[in-house]
Amino acid sequence: EIVYEKIKDSHKAEKPILVYLPGLDGVGISGTTQFDELSDNFEFWRMVVDKKDRSSFTELTTAVSNFIYDIAVKTGRDVILAGESFGGLLAPSVAMRVKATTTRNGDENPIKGMVLINPATSFGQTQWSTFGPLLASLRHIEQEDRNESSLPTPYSVIGGIALSATIPDSNQFQRILSLITDTKVSTTDELSDVLATMKDGFGILAENLPAAVVDHRIAQWLPVGCDVVNPRLDKLDTPTLVIAGEDDNMLPTKEEGERLIQTMPDCTGIFVKNTGHFILDERFNLTEAIIDAPFYPKRESVPTKKYDPILDWDLPSDEVIKNINENQVKVLTDLVSPKFFSTNKKGKRSLGLGQIP
Repeated sequence: EIVYEKIKDSHKAEKPILVYLPGLDGVGISGTTQFDELSDNFEFWRMVVDKKDRSSFTELTTAVSNFIYDIAVKTGRDVILAGESFGGLLAPSVAMRVKATTTRNGDENPIKGMVLINPATSFGQTQWSTFGPLLASLRHIEQEDRNESSLPTPYSVIGGIALSATIPDSNQFQRILSLITDTKVSTTDELSDVLATMKDGFGILAENLPAAVVDHRIAQWLPVGCDVVNPRLDKLDTPTLVIAGEDDNMLPTKEEGERLIQTMPDCTGIFVKNTGHFILDERFNLTEAIIDAPFYPKRESVPTKKYDPILDWDLPSDEVIKNINENQVKVLTDLVSPKFFSTNKKGKRSLGLGQIP
């Protein structure tokens, strides 16, 4: 509670609380470009689920509900709850739990609005319940003796191809294709380096979202969540904004957005053309969408001193810089940073530049 108070005092309790629940990756990497602006406008809290975590859907609901109870109910503050993909399935469950708990205890419900971004409430209408476990089962045929020159695992290759075919929209896919076609290969050494890079790229999936994790989350989170949430949505009166990418190839999001608007008592929608499952790129501003939502607390405009970017700028603290590096910059550098190789006199290639004379 001391930490919560310090953070609240840092902005004089002027920022509303926003709790963000990520997708199946447990991190929310698709929303990384949005986090800075969200943090500028909200007291921004993001749930992170470690890949070693084997919590059930019910346990996740309990953890987030308890967090909201500590940070908002006990302090009399309001909360906006946002969930993306799987988080968009978890958020209604949390809203139902918090409402039931506060009603039983005679407290005020702090959740004043909910944002569902390409929510996985439509998981039951897809083939992922079959394909996901089948994909995860490929881990059982991985090579027993893997070394530096070994090929990527079947899980990382097939999973990478499946995600590449369903997650990007046409614009994002064209960017990926341009990166590939713009890569020039004129020598065997360059070809070898490209193949090594591809192997490392495929390995990202296996490293950051291992097959066993996918198996657990698809089996224990998504179907359970749909069974818990969908039959009760018509009674969930929390003001809700659905943000739906019309070209989502992973989930039938456009149709699901229309269903949620018809089913939920107080639900509006934003349907974004030419966007897929990773809707939170630079083309869409989540902060503006939340501020413009009907449930956002409208405050009377108060004349303020115009911000001077030179005189009014403050150097971030070491703790803030370290936190950003670890939670935002490192995630991106791990995904996109190149790897360097060098070759000794005998022609053996090694990771790093240590073999350069």
